[in-house]
Amino acid sequence: MSKSFRAYWMLLTLMVLSAVLTYLSRTYLSYEGRIEDVVSWTAYMAVMGILYAVVVGFVLVEALGRFASLDQTIDAEISALQDIHDMLLYFDKNQQTAVQGTREALIAYASSVAEREWDSMSGKAESSNEFSSPEINMLIQATNEIRVEDANDSVALNAIIEKLTLVTTLRTRRIYHANERIPPTIYSLIEFMSLTLIAGLVLMGVHNLWVHNLMVLSMTMAMFLAHKILRDIDDPFSGSWSFNNSRYLRLIEEGLRA
Repeated sequence: MSKSFRAYWMLLTLMVLSAVLTYLSRTYLSYEGRIEDVVSWTAYMAVMGILYAVVVGFVLVEALGRFASLDQTIDAEISALQDIHDMLLYFDKNQQTAVQGTREALIAYASSVAEREWDSMSGKAESSNEFSSPEINMLIQATNEIRVEDANDSVALNAIIEKLTLVTTLRTRRIYHANERIPPTIYSLIEFMSLTLIAGLVLMGVHNLWVHNLMVLSMTMAMFLAHKILRDIDDPFSGSWSFNNSRYLRLIEEGLRA
């Protein structure tokens, strides 16, 4: 059963439960003057609703910013690797061995990101060392084998070294963003406020049962979807909004091996 299918079943269950609780509260928890208390209920719900909107809005903006930053970091790393590959074309054929070694090291590094590091970032394997890796060290060592024989070689080699420095920086940033998560205490706060708002709406005095159910069910759906969006964005490797390693695989097949 897919995560999306389970989520929709959970939403349906919550909505049915909310409707049942609304009916039971009107049947067994009704009291004289309940309708007159709407003014007090409204003030309470307004304060709690504003606080809920501020907290969820802040967390959502932060999570979206982290999601977008990870996306940009992946694109920048891929672009830097492709630039290194392209700059190797500047060197003469008499350095073919060193150039080919650097190309193979590039492919090895991109493959390690697409396989081992991707599993690590998505939680399927042990965490990677964000500061270094055997493949990045091999790439640096392969680059050191390239000699400078003319002015063009010097320019190209300096540019490759700059790109290598950028790759190491982007790798650290990618792993850092991939491991960031919303603190559990904030999730607990949001869940508590959600339950409080729905419970308050269930207990609120409303003359018409259908209108009361509409209010409760729409609030339940909105809060469920808000939670689902937060969970999806917080874990960038699962859910409806997620990354996969296809960009690195395409880089290997269409860029580095071309």
